[in-house]
Amino acid sequence: MAGLVEWPVVHLGKIEPDFLTLPLEVVTTPFRVHQRYFLLRCPKTKKIAPWFGVVVNGFAPDGEKKCSRAQACFTCTSDGRPVFWQQDTQIPLEIFAQRLGRRQFFDKLGTLHDKTETVKAFFFSKNQHLLQAAALCKADLISSIVAEFPELRGMMGMYYARHHKLPEETAVAMGEQYSGGAEGISASGALLGILDRMDTLVGFFLR
Repeated sequence: MAGLVEWPVVHLGKIEPDFLTLPLEVVTTPFRVHQRYFLLRCPKTKKIAPWFGVVVNGFAPDGEKKCSRAQACFTCTSDGRPVFWQQDTQIPLEIFAQRLGRRQFFDKLGTLHDKTETVKAFFFSKNQHLLQAAALCKADLISSIVAEFPELRGMMGMYYARHHKLPEETAVAMGEQYSGGAEGISASGALLGILDRMDTLVGFFLR
């Protein structure tokens, strides 16, 4: 917040219980990217507290701290995210993957479904979990949450995969495919990400 306000004053806001049931990134991304609020954690459990902080310029006229409902501050989505999560998790990832055929990836390179099929064909591994991750790696792009917050692509795929009880190796690979050269990612996530980028580069050169 440095440089954004002249007289920084922190106010508290309350996070509604429905939001605390969502995956962590679904709550933190709008805070960090859109509203520039910051979360508070319980010092003992390290879990998110039902409060957030917001820095404003100067004091309120009455000199009192303001406590507002989280929905009033979520200017981008209001209270839509719990509804989006509920709707998205009712649809199997395989259905989302089928709908990728309606989304164009790039001119002359086919649809997103075509891309996942190509990435899957690149796999030299016979690991069924990796093949499953390749087939479903772009499925979350159809979801309502990723449509609202593109920053959560891949990550939401991991959460949806876990929700539907898919193998953990499949879920982790889907969640880490966009991690690039980040340290600490799994071999499955790194391999999926490399093959996805290879497919894109080869397609652009051959186009």
